[in-house]
Amino acid sequence: MTSHTTSGQDQSSEGENRSADFISEKLLSNIMTVTDQAAYHWNLKKDTIDWTDNIRAILGIEDIGKINTGPAFGLLVDSEHAANRYDLIVSPKNHRGKVGMPYQNVFRFFPEGRGAGLGEEIWIEEKGRCYLGDDGTVEHAFGIMASLKGDQNLYIKQFFVNQEGEEVGLVSRHRLLDHLERYIISSAQDKNIGFLLVAVRNLSQINETSGFDIGDEVISAIGARLRQFMREDDIICRFSSNQYAIVLHNCIKGDLEVATQRFLQAIRDQVIGTSAGPVSATISIGGLQVPDQGQSLNQVIASTMEALDIALEKSYDSFENFQPGQDIELVRKRNMEISSYIMSALNEKRMLLALQPIVNADNEDVAFYEILLRIQNEDGTIISAGEFFPVAEQLGMSRLIDYRVLELSILYARSKPDVHLSLNISGLTCGDEEWIDMLRLLLNNEATLANRLMIEITETAVIEDIDVTVQFVKKVKELGCKVAIDDFGAGYTSYKSIRLLDVDMVKIDGNFIRDIPRNKKDQIIVKSLISLCNEMGIETVAEFVTDQYAADMLRSFGVTYLQGFFFGKPVLLDSEKNLAKKRSGAAA
Repeated sequence: MTSHTTSGQDQSSEGENRSADFISEKLLSNIMTVTDQAAYHWNLKKDTIDWTDNIRAILGIEDIGKINTGPAFGLLVDSEHAANRYDLIVSPKNHRGKVGMPYQNVFRFFPEGRGAGLGEEIWIEEKGRCYLGDDGTVEHAFGIMASLKGDQNLYIKQFFVNQEGEEVGLVSRHRLLDHLERYIISSAQDKNIGFLLVAVRNLSQINETSGFDIGDEVISAIGARLRQFMREDDIICRFSSNQYAIVLHNCIKGDLEVATQRFLQAIRDQVIGTSAGPVSATISIGGLQVPDQGQSLNQVIASTMEALDIALEKSYDSFENFQPGQDIELVRKRNMEISSYIMSALNEKRMLLALQPIVNADNEDVAFYEILLRIQNEDGTIISAGEFFPVAEQLGMSRLIDYRVLELSILYARSKPDVHLSLNISGLTCGDEEWIDMLRLLLNNEATLANRLMIEITETAVIEDIDVTVQFVKKVKELGCKVAIDDFGAGYTSYKSIRLLDVDMVKIDGNFIRDIPRNKKDQIIVKSLISLCNEMGIETVAEFVTDQYAADMLRSFGVTYLQGFFFGKPVLLDSEKNLAKKRSGAAA
């Protein structure tokens, strides 16, 4: 192997030994080249990595000095995979003796670095063995790497999903909740299961001290480490930006406490290796048993969230088992009332659409309309989605609402062939195959109709499961619709989202726009976001524009579209029944 560190070997070694080493190294390099693989030796004690010469071709990198240490190599690995990879190699749980313990991994690699923007990315398969030193920690790792080519998407999927479809690592939020709901409504509830929500307590401090990329690494590593301490049939998903949800099967009384203490200890007692060095993290957990402590999906999620909130209020990492109390009962009662309220509105067709204009920045003519949701109460009063949708999303009901909004939106689009529309979907829907099927069915292969629809996904949805979102966006665009990221800039993965998602538009979060005439920092941030999108050929929308001065400033920054009460408030359409009448009348 090519050494890129100072060697302690005697430079006056006998010629025959040097010749033998040369032949061995040359033979190894030739074998690696023929098989499109590169080999390495990572000395973790000295933190040096020696590579076979063909690593340049495998990784697409010329300067091996960029990858001759563990942290240096880690900086070129996707932040979602870097800490997982490190943890996989050095975790004591994986290595119980001096006999080499095998490891296998697949990860995304950026030859030009994570922050290279439009730089190339490749997927790498890695296999190797680790060996412990006298102090019981991993001292050496020997492995090979190969660049995945050809049907790499299929291979990557096969790596993370086994033959039965049960994911080896994390599942999507939609899939976990669907699994939980199916169990709850099943008539064969002969065994309890446990449901947990796990939150990273000190993520904000990690982001502030080490940067958001390192925060990403820590979150991903925590998910991977939790998975190591779960049984094979248990499942875990990324529930939100800093939370995981876990379903524990065959969870009898007492098992919940045992499992959560194991999870708390797994994170507390061992630091997480990141590109910036070791980081300490702590978690808190809320949980309950189903069906003993929850008889519906809405109730299970709401109750577990309440338990997690209590755990987070403590000054240390802890587990809180849900216990109904007076205050908690009031919250539960309110949530159930909202759930019943939403179901009644859906069943009685009292869901209404409102349209808000979005104008061209250059001439302020209406370009398209955003569809907003309203509910008409039985007494005729109207309430906006902001009053009920956050709870609906927590209770898992947002998918039902998204189905109805999609139906009404396409119904209206058919009645107005010159109107272009943009509609929001929730995080639960982003990745819902049934919603995609419904969209396909309603479009009925009408290209002109599809071209007039924009689907908005929130940045929060992107954070929850980037891989699922990438596939979701791809399928929506294959149907002919456009895709936008809403609330852009609100999360810490904005630039990463732009790079990974083939979106047509970003809508800049209104919190950056509301006070932009007076806030210099907001001006700098918004101007840079718009410039980045323009360079990438992505259109932009500035939300919450309140006056002409702000509009003129944003126009000078190069924004594509403007939205806000200054250009028009949301206007209600007719009820669903009247829309249906209009449709049948037009058909007649």
